[in-house]
Amino acid sequence: MDELRALVINKDFHIVAVTETWAKEDIDDDELNIDRYTVYRRDRRSDVYSKGRGIIIYVKDSLKSVPLIHLTNSEFNDSVWCQVQRDNFRLTIGVCYRSTSSTASNYSSCLKRLLVTQRRIIS
Repeated sequence: MDELRALVINKDFHIVAVTETWAKEDIDDDELNIDRYTVYRRDRRSDVYSKGRGIIIYVKDSLKSVPLIHLTNSEFNDSVWCQVQRDNFRLTIGVCYRSTSSTASNYSSCLKRLLVTQRRIIS
């Protein structure tokens, strides 16, 4: 985590997406925090998965961002979404993790979520 923090701060990235965090709900935001960034996370479910998974989006605090809970809490298990706003411009950001052991049903839910989100953005 220290390496990631140093890289993000040194490169001055505006948005960073990470998969395979292995984070679980018992890990506090402070452990995953990067100074001057807002964290949006979706942890692996420890009751279902013994390893892997977990997703985070870091958005620089100088950008106005909000979580998109309705997208994050969709039927696809492994995604996290937020929206970055500036003036009249809105950017929807989603990070999806598809494991090689993902079921066909979960994969189908992922594709459905992406298509529905794309239609909303274009409309």
